[in-house]
Amino acid sequence: MIAVQRTPAPAAVLAAFAKRAQATGLTEIEAALWHYAGIAPTLAPLPTKPNDAPEFKAYSDDAVKVVLHTLFGGHCAYCESRYDHVSPMDVEHYRPKGAVIEANGQRSKPGYFWLAADWDNLLPSCIGCNRAREQEQLMPNGCVVPATSGKGNQFPLVAGSARATAPGHEAYEQPLLLDPCRTDPAPHLLFRSDGYVEPRTSAQEKAVPRGLATIEVCGLYRASPVESRRRAATRLRDAMEAILSADHDCRHHPGESLYLTRRQRRETALAQLIDDLDYRALTAELRSWFDQVRTRIDAYFAAEAAWRADLTVANRAVFVDATRAIMTHYASAGLHQPFVHELLSLADIPLDRMLAA
Repeated sequence: MIAVQRTPAPAAVLAAFAKRAQATGLTEIEAALWHYAGIAPTLAPLPTKPNDAPEFKAYSDDAVKVVLHTLFGGHCAYCESRYDHVSPMDVEHYRPKGAVIEANGQRSKPGYFWLAADWDNLLPSCIGCNRAREQEQLMPNGCVVPATSGKGNQFPLVAGSARATAPGHEAYEQPLLLDPCRTDPAPHLLFRSDGYVEPRTSAQEKAVPRGLATIEVCGLYRASPVESRRRAATRLRDAMEAILSADHDCRHHPGESLYLTRRQRRETALAQLIDDLDYRALTAELRSWFDQVRTRIDAYFAAEAAWRADLTVANRAVFVDATRAIMTHYASAGLHQPFVHELLSLADIPLDRMLAA
C-alpha cells in the first residue's frame, strides 16, 4: 500500500454520477438523499418522492473504472496486487454505501448512502481485498489458516468515534482503515523481505492503529499476495546481491573500467526491476534499507583499507566507528534484521563476530 495523490474527478466521471433515471428523473444521490434522509432535490417541477432505495450503479460506470485504473497504475489500493483477466478490478467504496458492520459485529443499514457516487470515496480494489469471503491466510509462522477476510461492509472507527449518519458528518469520524489517498500508509505498514506486511512500530501507528486494522480488514495475510510479494522480494534480493558482488570486484580492482561498467549495469538493472515490480511499497522499503546498508558497507571497507595501509591510532578509530555504525544499524533494523543480516553476509561483513566481541 502506497500513498497516491487523488486527482480531481474528470468530466466523464462527473457525467456518470449526474445521469438521471428515466423512471424518476433523479440522480442516484438525489434519490438516496430523498429516500433515506428526506432531503428533496431542488428541481422544478418536483418529481415524486421514491418509495424504494436507489440501486447504486453510477460508481461502476466504465469511465470511473478507467480513471481509477489509471490513477493507481492498475494496482489494488490495499494490497497493491495487479489485476488480471480472471479477477478484474472492483470499484470499492472506502465508506460502505449500503450497510456497515458495527463494532459489535451487527450489520446496520443504511450505510454512507450519500457517498455512493462520490469520487473521493472510491478506490480500485482486487476481489480478495474487497469481498468478504473465506480465504486462506498464510501466517508468519508458516501455517495456512482458512478465515473470512475482505473488507465487505467493514469500516471500523477509533473507539469512541461517533459514526456519521448524515452528509458532512463523516468529517468528524476517526477511521481506522487506511485510505492511501488520505493518509500516507508508510508510517503504519512495514513490508518485510519475506513477503509479509506488519503494523509499523511508529508513533503514528501507536496513536491510531490504522496499519493493524487494514491488515485485518482487508486480509493482507492472504496467501496469494504474501507469496506474490515474496517472489518480488526474492527478485530484488538477487539484484542487490549482484550489486554487492560488483562492489567487491570494484574494491579489489580499483579504477578498472570493466568492473565499474559491470556495476553500473547491475545498478541500472535494479532500478528497472523496481520500476517493473507491482509492489511499490515493498520495493521502496527494501531499496531504502539496501542503500543504507550499502553505504555502511562501503564506509567499513574504506576504513579497513586505510587502517591496514597505515596503522595509526586515528585510522583505527575511524575503522572502529565504521564497525559500530554497522552494529548500531543492525540493532535498529527491527523486523528487517534478517534482511540486513543477509546483505551484510553477502558483502563478507563479519557481523556475527562483531556482535560476539
